[in-house]
Amino acid sequence: MNNLQSAFKAPTPALFGYIALGISFGFLFVKMGLPWWLAPIMSLVVYAGAAQFIALTLLANHAGLLQILGATFLVNLRHIFYGLSFLGKFPKNGLQKLYMVFGLTDEAYSILSAQKHYNSQKAFLIILLAHSYWIIGSLIGAVLGASIPFDLHFLAFALTALFVVLAVELCLLKKRYTTLGMAVIAVIVGLTVFPSQMLIASLAIATLLMLLVYPWSKDHEH
Repeated sequence: MNNLQSAFKAPTPALFGYIALGISFGFLFVKMGLPWWLAPIMSLVVYAGAAQFIALTLLANHAGLLQILGATFLVNLRHIFYGLSFLGKFPKNGLQKLYMVFGLTDEAYSILSAQKHYNSQKAFLIILLAHSYWIIGSLIGAVLGASIPFDLHFLAFALTALFVVLAVELCLLKKRYTTLGMAVIAVIVGLTVFPSQMLIASLAIATLLMLLVYPWSKDHEH
């Protein structure tokens, strides 16, 4: 019971961000002429956040399955590094471990990393709740989209804003100011020098900076 109560409190930011963005996704899903009930099913099975919006864009442009799979893989490639840092902490139970690997999104990773005392069962519940919020948001958005002529494009910023807040809070909590600075530099360089490939360029620059600077910074001591 303590784990459940604590888990409900931990992903509160994800509650608002995931439900808001899920509503936007469900709404756009229906407006593309797709059945409303497929939106929550996609969020249940795929659960890829921004990649789900990319998949909708590709579907609208009649892209093939391989193109959609390739784009989703590239966008979510960063999750491999998230999982590596938690492999030794996830429960031994096979199915539970597989689900936690599947559900370790950007926001879930930030929330789990900020926990002062790691508990595998609490971590499982946090991931499960965050996933549930995304599904609920998708369902609400799909129902609204099917019944109400209303534009929800303004909610598209919610996921980015949520992750930025969680990342900054985590860096401040852990006092990893150098890490935060390197991330900002990587994004600025990516936007100005490689605007068409901003995401890949920023990730590459951030990785290079971490390899060169992080071992010698004070962040390495925390």
